[in-house]
Amino acid sequence: MNKGLLIITGIVLLIVLISAVPATQFDYEWLRAEQLFRKGLVQYNGLRFNLAIDYFNRSLEVQSRYYLARIWLGKAYFRAGYLDNALNEWRLVEELGGGNNILHQRINTLLYRLGRPQETRPLYQDYRYLKTIDGVNLEMRFFNPTALNFDMNNHLWVVGFGSHSITGIDANGVRLGTIKGGKRPFKYPFAIAREQSGAVWVSDFGKDRIQKLSSDGKGILFIGSNGSLPGEFHGPEGLAVDDNDNLWVVDSGNNRVQKFSSQGEFLAVFGHLGDGSGELFKPSGIAVGPKGNIYISDTGNHRVQVFDQYGNWRETIGQGRLRAPRALHFIDGNLYIADGDSGLYIYYPDSGTYYNFLHYDNNHRMFKYVSDAALSDDAMLYIADMDASTVEVFVPKQYKYVNLDVDIEYTDTRLFPLITHYVTVRSREGEIMQNLRAENFRVLENDTERTFVQLSSVNRSREKCKVVFCIDESAAMEPYAEDLINATGYFLDAIGDEDAIKVVKCNNNVWTGLDWSWGKNRVQNALIKHNYQSSLQLDRGLYHSVADLIGIHERNAVLLFTAGKFNPVESFSDPVYDVVLNFALNNHVPIYIIAFSRENETILKDLCERTGGEYYYYFASNALKDMRHSILNQPIWHYLVQYSTPFDTRQFRRLWRKVEIQINYNNLIGSDTSGYYFKSVPKR
Repeated sequence: MNKGLLIITGIVLLIVLISAVPATQFDYEWLRAEQLFRKGLVQYNGLRFNLAIDYFNRSLEVQSRYYLARIWLGKAYFRAGYLDNALNEWRLVEELGGGNNILHQRINTLLYRLGRPQETRPLYQDYRYLKTIDGVNLEMRFFNPTALNFDMNNHLWVVGFGSHSITGIDANGVRLGTIKGGKRPFKYPFAIAREQSGAVWVSDFGKDRIQKLSSDGKGILFIGSNGSLPGEFHGPEGLAVDDNDNLWVVDSGNNRVQKFSSQGEFLAVFGHLGDGSGELFKPSGIAVGPKGNIYISDTGNHRVQVFDQYGNWRETIGQGRLRAPRALHFIDGNLYIADGDSGLYIYYPDSGTYYNFLHYDNNHRMFKYVSDAALSDDAMLYIADMDASTVEVFVPKQYKYVNLDVDIEYTDTRLFPLITHYVTVRSREGEIMQNLRAENFRVLENDTERTFVQLSSVNRSREKCKVVFCIDESAAMEPYAEDLINATGYFLDAIGDEDAIKVVKCNNNVWTGLDWSWGKNRVQNALIKHNYQSSLQLDRGLYHSVADLIGIHERNAVLLFTAGKFNPVESFSDPVYDVVLNFALNNHVPIYIIAFSRENETILKDLCERTGGEYYYYFASNALKDMRHSILNQPIWHYLVQYSTPFDTRQFRRLWRKVEIQINYNNLIGSDTSGYYFKSVPKR
């Protein structure tokens, strides 16, 4: 009996052990992948990005769906200057299902920097109130807005029905100007539609005509006059332009729709008064659908009707739901309906469902009379409130962090539990935000807010700097040996006692001519020792020089002294040039160049300008003596975000701590995520 029981027990244990093998193997893979990731993170925060890339790649070789490792691999590629590699890794995270809204925004920020089209994602109904543009404000001066439109520069144009004008507003809410119609001024302009060329059509309700304007607001032609014949109008309202640049006009007072060519030639008309299918009563808005169908807001009959291109009725939308439908727009295949009495409706054709947007700002406010809605290139929703004379601005929840580019560059945990994050914040134009305060920052660890956060700027003294002299040692430099000593002498004569200089030399090799030194004589001795060679690997020399300055908190720069006589294909070929440029730019290292010829001047000037440095032609410049002053006045890039993290509470026992830093400044918001591994603190 006992023997049989032992046999059965042994068999059961054997089965359990066998079945556990795959899971054990799986767990081991994740454990090994995490170990490699942690080593990569140490290299990353130590600013050794190429070593970090190696570890992150090895981690992903063990476990390819380790999203965290792949995100940080993208970060390391970005810091090392390989922007396309970073973009590929982050896109792959999204494809594999590990993305988030902040990562998506980082992808779009990078695409914008690379000059490539940004990627869109489906919009959802969960919008968040951002700000109000008040038309009564003296700086705006638009009254009773009835239409909104974005131009090719993402500038908003607001049609002021009550102010008889169209007001342009840039992405930062600054008024660009006002269009009043020129020699034939508007009288109650109502709607606006834009052709692919940038030219716009404006319906002039009070003068029963349509006016076409160039992209800069100058009059091109007029259509119509008061009447009911083809080409005549009685209170024209909504406008739409189809894919062929044909113009569709809602002739509201005549209860019909008219079609014109881009040149203003009358093409067709359909519609008549009534409340049956295909009949209209006081129509106002119009949109061309994805399949070319024409959608009309049949305002007086409280519905939207759909027609084909020939005016044949197809279907009715919103019967019994809509109260005063007005402007219509298709966005990402969904129909946005501005309903004067019921706010904004979003109709989803695939499911036949609706979402109503009436209350906002945490339900504390509601629209008075919604007349139009428009979506900007960066996915912000603008809603015109005609009765309030305002434009309300919203962001989808998943796109909330799009106004500021927040970058947690690296994290210092050496004084754990004191945590220090090095953070840069840029505007959407790429300008550094230098005047933020602690109240503009919010820090979350594992979704729990950290309090007592201290904020400071990196202590970069204006009295000292660290500079790498990158010396061209190609044969072309040999005739300029004496000029090199004179050129470097201008800088060395101005250095202070605490300035440090390193000498890097390059030809077909790259080597250190002198490690960090505080002595002028030692630097000059290193400069007179030459090893001229025929070729020049300038890209490697500059990359090496920039790497020597990463993480240095004193003001710093690379000073390249070159003959300029190199073959760009061999010394600075694509994409190597971009890698060097981005490596310097992403790590805030300006490159100054002193050239002894004007050859390759364009590429060298570009490198200086884009990294924040300056270019000098030695034989025509008197500013060499001012280089040190220029370096000492370089901007401060980083904020230091510091706090003490708890290490003895149950809720923080997880080894990996996810960090999110949110910025809110003057209606501009941004966020980035990072993280670090928990360190045990020895008992005292």
